[in-house]
Amino acid sequence: MTNTRFYNLSTRITPPGIVSRFIGPLEGSVHAIWAQLVDFENWNSWMPGVTKVERQDAGVVGRGSILLVRGKLSQLECRIAHWDPSKRLDLVFTTRSKRIGYSITVIGTDDTRHAEVRLEMEFEFNGLGSWLGFLRTSLEKRRASRLLECFALHVQFHPT
Repeated sequence: MTNTRFYNLSTRITPPGIVSRFIGPLEGSVHAIWAQLVDFENWNSWMPGVTKVERQDAGVVGRGSILLVRGKLSQLECRIAHWDPSKRLDLVFTTRSKRIGYSITVIGTDDTRHAEVRLEMEFEFNGLGSWLGFLRTSLEKRRASRLLECFALHVQFHPT
């Protein structure tokens, strides 16, 4: 990863099984950053491997809402586990071999024209996948870093 002047990425000390990543400051208010984060239909413009996202339920988006996240060769169901507008979004992806939870927090800075984003990711591997825990953990840590890098680039080039 190459650091640029508009963001940095650092690892926070967390318990085993939890990865914490941080980017900031990003150009835009907390509300503007949040709007881009929860623009689910456009996740494919910044989220690696995602080709399309579809809501699987009706009504107002919030806790309990279900998203179908499609990739070129796969699709995952994602449930919104926590919804605190302009502050925090928790997503849970579950498959037979793993459960991954993302907690994304948007943090205002002293300068209201910028915001920071923190991603905490917790993961569990089941079955044969748990035997390769070290390799899969390393892969998920890289994925968390890449996810934030892509979001930061998206925010930079698509300001609201």
